[in-house]
Amino acid sequence: MGVPPPLVLSQVDFVSRNPFNKHLLRLDATPPPEWGERFSLQGAFKQSLLSPDKGKWSDWNGEIYANLKIDVSHLSRYIQFSRQFGRGVGQMQAWVSLRKAAWTQFTTDLVLSEVDATLGKGLEPLALQSMSGRFFGKQIKSGFEFATQNLKFQTQDG
Repeated sequence: MGVPPPLVLSQVDFVSRNPFNKHLLRLDATPPPEWGERFSLQGAFKQSLLSPDKGKWSDWNGEIYANLKIDVSHLSRYIQFSRQFGRGVGQMQAWVSLRKAAWTQFTTDLVLSEVDATLGKGLEPLALQSMSGRFFGKQIKSGFEFATQNLKFQTQDG
């Protein structure tokens, strides 16, 4: 996989507030039409009062919130997933908790149509007319824990 092309966003609005040891960030932007609709990313982070380097974002702890109406197939060019998403169009809301700039847990609400994904090596692609539900994940000492809630899907043949 080579270097992906630059993602050109328009109507970009960015706000950064940094009271005391907090960092409050918000980015609203419009992607190219084939990607989806205008989206919002928000972050609320804290930095230790005793941090030796006040500008070092890798010391930050907090949460990121994303609200996207998007074709998820474009994300795989920019974000490494453990599974391959060929297609999926719809709405996604995600909350990701970070500690020392590494994710510790996430919650994602998805409502997608035209889903095409490969969930593992040697497995047939998963093709669905639609899929919705809440997905949870968190890092644990022995690896990773994953769960779903209200998972609903409709296969291609109904």
